[in-house]
Amino acid sequence: MGEKDFVAQAEKDRSNCDQSMCDHWGLSVWMAMADVHHAQSLFGYMRKWAIAKGRVAITDGKLKKTPKPEQPNHYTFWKYYEVGLSHKFSIVQGPLATKST
Repeated sequence: MGEKDFVAQAEKDRSNCDQSMCDHWGLSVWMAMADVHHAQSLFGYMRKWAIAKGRVAITDGKLKKTPKPEQPNHYTFWKYYEVGLSHKFSIVQGPLATKST
């Protein structure tokens, strides 16, 4: 795990990302593992990700609850420019097995 894992979609300049949308500059965050597992059940690609847990400080960025109809406990975290986060987190769950087809 490194700083590359704490980069928002807009920072990655992804073609499926709208850089004019504020949410695309943030990182998705969940406060409970049950909410992470729910998100993994909704979005199969998330099953390939490791899950990290950590704490951020007010000096690291801004956090806002950004619920969605299918994810009522979703938050977005916007880290401040040049703030490093990887040292504040540790992996608590590796990628999940995927079904072979």
